[in-house]
Amino acid sequence: DQAALMYPGDIYDFPRPLLNKNGNNFSFSGLKTAMLRFREKNLENFSSKENAKMQILEEGPVLSSFFQSVVDVLIHKTFKAAETRGLKNISVSGGLAASQKLRSAFEEEAAREGKKLFYPPANLCTDNAAMVTCLAAHRYELEHFDDLTLDAFPNLIS
Repeated sequence: DQAALMYPGDIYDFPRPLLNKNGNNFSFSGLKTAMLRFREKNLENFSSKENAKMQILEEGPVLSSFFQSVVDVLIHKTFKAAETRGLKNISVSGGLAASQKLRSAFEEEAAREGKKLFYPPANLCTDNAAMVTCLAAHRYELEHFDDLTLDAFPNLIS
């Protein structure tokens, strides 16, 4: 978040996956691949530095540009979904919701679109991986297993 706030997000051009595709799906696998290719091409410029401050000065613009592409996709897809479903309120949560850059972008768009925005305090915005792992461990101990035909249903709006 520090780099995202210090540098503009348009210094490097990273893709915005699925931005102009219909539907509310998003995926960042293409973006992660683009970052990997960028790093491979520029390895000598962004090798690990002994001085962390020097490293953030050199890598900051790259990180900010990468993060801006994530923000752009999340903003576009979220507000498009709200518009499609006629929603007036939007809740932002999870690990990325702790980011000041992301919160600012959501606040700007919510004001522009006339939507009400809700998110928990930043210290309560955590990655869900630990919670999912804890539940999986508990289910394992109970020998409660799902077979491979289990289908995912991520939609919370009926």
